[in-house]
Amino acid sequence: MIRTIFAAGAALLLCCATVRAAEQATPEMFGALPNVSEAAISPDGETVAAIQSAGDVRAIGFYDLTGATKPVGVKLGSVKARELMWADAGHALLLVSATQRLDRGYGLETHEIWRWVSIDRRTGRESYLFRHGVGRFYNYGSGAVLAEPPDDPGRIVMAQWAPNLDLFRVDVAKGRFDVLESGEDETYRWIVDAKGGALVRLDYDPRREQIDFYKIQPNGRFALASAVAQKREDEFVIDPLARTDAPNVIYGLMNDNMGFHRLCKFNIDLGKRASCEPGPSGYDLSGAVMDYDDARLVGVTYTDDMPRTDYLDGDLRKVQRGLEEALPGADPIITSWSRDHQTFVVRVEYTDRSPQYYLYDRAKRQLSLFAAGYNALDGKVFARKEKYDYVSSDGLTIHGYLTVPTGASKKSMPLIVLPHGGPGARDDQTFDWWSFFYAARGYLVSQPNFRGSEGYGDAFHKAGFQQWGRKMQDDITEGVKKLIAGGVADPQRICIVGASYGGYAALAGATLTPDLYACAVSYAGVTDIPAIIVHERGPGLSRGDALDAQIGAKVGDNDELKAVSPYYQASKARAPILLIHGLDDIVVPVGQSRLMRDALEAAGKTVDYVELHGEDHWLSSGESRTEMLADSIAFIDKYIGAGAAAGAAAH
Repeated sequence: MIRTIFAAGAALLLCCATVRAAEQATPEMFGALPNVSEAAISPDGETVAAIQSAGDVRAIGFYDLTGATKPVGVKLGSVKARELMWADAGHALLLVSATQRLDRGYGLETHEIWRWVSIDRRTGRESYLFRHGVGRFYNYGSGAVLAEPPDDPGRIVMAQWAPNLDLFRVDVAKGRFDVLESGEDETYRWIVDAKGGALVRLDYDPRREQIDFYKIQPNGRFALASAVAQKREDEFVIDPLARTDAPNVIYGLMNDNMGFHRLCKFNIDLGKRASCEPGPSGYDLSGAVMDYDDARLVGVTYTDDMPRTDYLDGDLRKVQRGLEEALPGADPIITSWSRDHQTFVVRVEYTDRSPQYYLYDRAKRQLSLFAAGYNALDGKVFARKEKYDYVSSDGLTIHGYLTVPTGASKKSMPLIVLPHGGPGARDDQTFDWWSFFYAARGYLVSQPNFRGSEGYGDAFHKAGFQQWGRKMQDDITEGVKKLIAGGVADPQRICIVGASYGGYAALAGATLTPDLYACAVSYAGVTDIPAIIVHERGPGLSRGDALDAQIGAKVGDNDELKAVSPYYQASKARAPILLIHGLDDIVVPVGQSRLMRDALEAAGKTVDYVELHGEDHWLSSGESRTEMLADSIAFIDKYIGAGAAAGAAAH
């Protein structure tokens, strides 16, 4: 399984097979789940754990690098593998989810249940954490690992809802637990010391609209140290991350004077920012890289065009720089390391092909291929993702990407516009199975990071507030028109496709700018904004808060909402529309697509409709991904493919 391809000091040649024939790119190749989606090295450096898939059969595999034992595989059944890490040298932790029907007092509802599972690397024995007793696991309630102290082997420290957010010591072999600290009704975060003991508790007071910082006292009790104002509808004042070496100071992500998220030190006694580190120009920091052995922050992540990590830890920074020198033209990302910093798992991303996983042995100065992300796609270049930036009519720079088929001339091409979901997410320049499939079939694919996308600063993000179907949609529209004006896109062969908010944008494009698109495809798209607001709030929740700020109208302002809701504008559509939706979607209910189908049919429009049984909001099944790709490419080919172009020319 492991093949040595690099010795430190030598250059690595990244070769690949160029694939030009579209018929070689099948929905099955691109829709299949990754053969390896995550890999992590054990703390002792002896075993690699990997989340693997063969078809829709998911498993976790354990590979002994010493060769002393045979690989151990554990099938995961119907659960969906979400995240992988090690608890100690003997046990890996796997975050899984499954869709279930629950009654929480309002009748039966569909929920996604999230759980951490401990798996013994030698026997494959599984144990659910918190298996007996506390736990609120529906809708992301899986808890968070905060520390894995080496001097307390077999036990980790976690924050878990029970129903308040409490602090626990958990036995990973048996799933049993002890309560370390109890949270209050409003507790939402804990900061722990090097051994996992509580340092700081953060509560949010909705009545006063403030974050309260409680600090542990010598007597073991918590006392209020300070508070900072935090309106419910605003972005965070501080996203607390981890301890520092000072007991009264924590690390957090905060906006600097230019409105970009930076790594800052926050004095909880004073309730003020102490200092901030400089960050990447023009980009937000987005997350933390932790060493759970001592609950220490070792790095921060961000994305410019590719995912990056800035390491605070000097040794890890040195390794990262060496990997970048060894892998020119690639984007190496350290995903895990042994406790002695001698063995590393590295995920390598590319702009023109699928990712790969490597092992780096520091003592041997050896970088070895461990596994391909996608076996069927490995080493094949169907397309390349390029930067495509443009300026909006009101002066904002819109960053985005074009996925260009291999050998394409970029002249009068059939275009697929693929806006991302969120809407507060973003695309980058790495391989993704959806855009690369369409490009492999001969289409130019545009992915604009319209205003409201994350990663470009607070002002750019907030520029998307109150702009659903308005300026956010204009950014997409103007990008298409610039591609037409530049002679890159054929104005008669343009289709807009997306999922979630991207599905909304596809339907908004078809109804609000009906002359621009020859077809539209929506997976799990929002169609009725007033209805989705009610769904998001749920029973018993008050009006106001972030939904009003972000979407741009209160629940009662239905005229404003209906004006940008595709369901209410269905009669304006001219292009054929394909609607696809998973029946187990807990984020955007399937009723949203059913409403749109009925409205289009009532208006005499051309609409195709597909429901995916057993599928969630995230297209977690390879079978569903494949079906979605197959259905959508047949639909797109019909209306903007080579045959459609020939028919239009003859007409």
